[in-house]
Amino acid sequence: MVTNPEISLGLNIAIEPFSFCLMKNDTVLIEKTFHSPFHFTENLILFLKHELGTLNLSFTDLKAIGITSGPGNYTSLRLGITTIKTIGMVKKIPIFGFSTLKTVAEQTPSQLPIFTIFPARKSEYNASLFIKNGTHVTRLSSDFVLTKDAIIKTVSKFKIPILVIGKISDEDVKKLQKLPLITVINHQPIYGKTLARLAQNCLTHKKTGSYKNLNPMYSHQPTIGQKKVIPQMQRQS
Repeated sequence: MVTNPEISLGLNIAIEPFSFCLMKNDTVLIEKTFHSPFHFTENLILFLKHELGTLNLSFTDLKAIGITSGPGNYTSLRLGITTIKTIGMVKKIPIFGFSTLKTVAEQTPSQLPIFTIFPARKSEYNASLFIKNGTHVTRLSSDFVLTKDAIIKTVSKFKIPILVIGKISDEDVKKLQKLPLITVINHQPIYGKTLARLAQNCLTHKKTGSYKNLNPMYSHQPTIGQKKVIPQMQRQS
């Protein structure tokens, strides 16, 4: 537990439903989970200012910000991370970016291997594999892109019970539920309080959060301009 009063902000802008949370130590002050057009991040700074104002707080009261850095939607990540980096730079607030896929594993109580999966571009998913021991999450694979046609083929290779969790089409859920050893949790949101707690933990362990190190990882690149190569994303089919 944090011994001194620390107010942290947790913000998921990578995937829907979006989420927001303000925490003071272990106490949730305000938390919201909502659906909105991806371009809502155009007005993100006004949204945050309003929510802080309802508690008579301002950006200067924040000791840390935890945010999903992707993979996720291009528009919301591009605009949202730019806004958060600006706030961090101007107000000198430590900012910590967290993988969308790993954050889901962080908030999952299961001790089974955790296969997290969320939509990418059409007919594809972002996926990764983790194991959890108590509260410690270990990454077992890098993030990769999985085609819809490869889901059953990939998951059926597991010889031990695993948990598949995330946001999956109902059609694919039905296919997965027919496999032995597989437990499925669908339509799993990412909670703002998870990100706020992760940011608090970083402060507790004396980690330095810099806006300079916060870079978005998109599910896919826009269709205009020069296409960038993201080496950390692997494609599986």
